[in-house]
Amino acid sequence: GVSNLIRVTAGAVFTNTAWGSNAGLINGIWNTLQVDDGGKMFFEGGGFLFGQGNSRSNAIIVGGVGAQSYLKMGGIQSPQNGGGDYGSGIRVTNAVFEITGGLLLGRSFTTNDYLQVLSNGVVNLNNTSLQIADNGVGFGNYVTIDSGILSNVTTITIGGAAGANSNSIYVVNGGQLLNRAGLTVGNAAGAQSNAVFIGGAGNSSTVSNTTTTVGAAGAGFNQIVVTNATWLTSGAATIGSGSSNNTVA
Repeated sequence: GVSNLIRVTAGAVFTNTAWGSNAGLINGIWNTLQVDDGGKMFFEGGGFLFGQGNSRSNAIIVGGVGAQSYLKMGGIQSPQNGGGDYGSGIRVTNAVFEITGGLLLGRSFTTNDYLQVLSNGVVNLNNTSLQIADNGVGFGNYVTIDSGILSNVTTITIGGAAGANSNSIYVVNGGQLLNRAGLTVGNAAGAQSNAVFIGGAGNSSTVSNTTTTVGAAGAGFNQIVVTNATWLTSGAATIGSGSSNNTVA
């Protein structure tokens, strides 16, 4: 399908608890699920899937102007296994988005899929994981936390397979990334040039995690860069575990 829209707005409430293991699928081109201006949407029954087979530019948009909005879902895969997607993603502004089954972003053969957590936006992963390009070739997929909060994460992996290259996380302008466990950048042989950038211009940003690995065996040119920010890490740090040209600066 092309240019289809589901919108919950102006204080409306949408509740569905019986959609089984997968609550919904956005496929095709320029299709949107939007919850804004105080709208509330509850997918209690399961997860949500972006795209199969060359889908692109689909979006979940939570919040914006008006009253704070709310969306709750199970796990999200972008795209579904064996998919392929370009430029689809999630934007959260002035809203709370709860995800209860983890976020898998930029899976096999996916380029430029994204999560944006912007001003007054909160994404709560409810003690589940964030994985970016974890399964096959994924290029240029990214998470941006700009004046928002991504919280209750248990493990973050960026670049988890061969060919998972140039994927990134940006935490800027007072953004917060609160991770209860490990952070791994480049987690497989052939996963290269993946990065976490913390801080820069604007308000000081914060990232927390336990253990840190930058460059697992065979994974090169991965990096973490910290500027005008606080990075709280409470476990062991490994830079280049059987790999080369990985950096923390």
